[in-house]
Amino acid sequence: MTSRSVPRRRQTLRESHAVTRNGGVVTPKVINAAPSLEKAELYGIHDQRSTHSKLMGLAGRIFIETIPQWLTVGVMLGLIFGGCCSNVFALEAIVK
Repeated sequence: MTSRSVPRRRQTLRESHAVTRNGGVVTPKVINAAPSLEKAELYGIHDQRSTHSKLMGLAGRIFIETIPQWLTVGVMLGLIFGGCCSNVFALEAIVK
């Protein structure tokens, strides 16, 4: 039995039954970034940005990732309290 240096991917149902027009089986291409990362570590290539730039990038990433959640919470609260308050105001207007 031969040893493989490239890890195998788990095949999905679609990939396991994929065939080309001429009847050949389609095999997915596996991209391995490990050699590039090992070479960067070997030659001491590090992130060249300043600490301030790294922190600003992190803050921006957190801000971008949390915007959808905050918008969802805002819309939810707006629908809950907006609906209740508008119903109360309409009822008061009808009663008066």
